Amino acid sequence: MLSRWQQWGLLGVVLLASALLLVGCGRNDAGEKVAEGLMEKMLEQGSGGDVDVDLGGGDDVTVTTEEGTTTMSETTEWPSDMFEGVPQFTYGVVERVTRSDRADGNKAFMVYIRDMAADGPENYKKDMEAAGWQSMMSTAAGAGGMINAQKGNVALSLTYNNEDKTAVVTAYTVE
Repeated sequence: MLSRWQQWGLLGVVLLASALLLVGCGRNDAGEKVAEGLMEKMLEQGSGGDVDVDLGGGDDVTVTTEEGTTTMSETTEWPSDMFEGVPQFTYGVVERVTRSDRADGNKAFMVYIRDMAADGPENYKKDMEAAGWQSMMSTAAGAGGMINAQKGNVALSLTYNNEDKTAVVTAYTVE
């Protein structure tokens, strides 16, 4: 049995894959409705519950279930509504942002980074420590690695791949 966060992660992966597949479908209203319906059916089968998908006619995709709402936005901006105290990752370019607001009050952000500087992870770890984050774990293997920290009821993680020059900053509430 998957934990709720694992379920949200799986839902996010399915959502991302579906959204990428639909990029070439055009942005007309009829095409969006068909795409929304197909995504809803696929996600409902995977989750076993009701799912509402809204492509929004722009660069956002929103998925709503009884457990909460997830919105994926194609953007180059750091989220203005990010948890207070989370350092902005300035060692690459923001590519997209995923926000999850769960029905139980928990929130999560995933900020996808491209064109990351080689010293980005090391510098971000220093930024986290300077902002008062307590390092929980730091691992590196080959071209990639992960840095985890916590401050109060918010956990922060940087997952990176130096070879691809990509990273994901994940911040979420913990109980």
